[in-house]
Amino acid sequence: MSKNILAEDTVIQIGKSIPLSKYRDFFVATTGEELPSAEFQPWLNLQAGKTLRDALAEYGRAVQCKPVKDLMAEERFADISDVDKAFIIAFDEGIRALGFDCGGGIGDGYCWGKYMIVYAQTGVKAKKVAARIFIRENSIVLRLFFNGIEKHIAYIQDAPEHIKDVLPATRAIADAIPKKKTAA
Repeated sequence: MSKNILAEDTVIQIGKSIPLSKYRDFFVATTGEELPSAEFQPWLNLQAGKTLRDALAEYGRAVQCKPVKDLMAEERFADISDVDKAFIIAFDEGIRALGFDCGGGIGDGYCWGKYMIVYAQTGVKAKKVAARIFIRENSIVLRLFFNGIEKHIAYIQDAPEHIKDVLPATRAIADAIPKKKTAA
């Protein structure tokens, strides 16, 4: 079998000789669906070691996207504190209002934690990741990706103290940028 030809009995091996684009082409041809890169690659990574047949069968059985609030009620998240769950739910609601979404799924956290929630832009072809929440054994970590931060200087400088206290980088940025004088 050529390394570029995939079949249902091909075992998914990440980082090997088969490019991601070949897996994507096979997925699209088989399901008729196109998953954005921000969703396809993490999904494929979770399928490593399975045959394409098994991975696609699992994909077909996948439940429709659930709200993060419902996901937090699942048994696998029983060890997360109520405070961390409340933060995740509130963050999800807030970032969704800004046009970002996690696609209703919580994936493997790889080396950063047990699970990971990835928030990317909705309604665009090339999705930009804005934030990730890593769920660890006894805590969570929020990782924000500040792109075009200069557009948000006024907000950062005027952010409430409780935001600056939770996000030390925000306080550092706000303190480092000289405030513009406003015309009176």
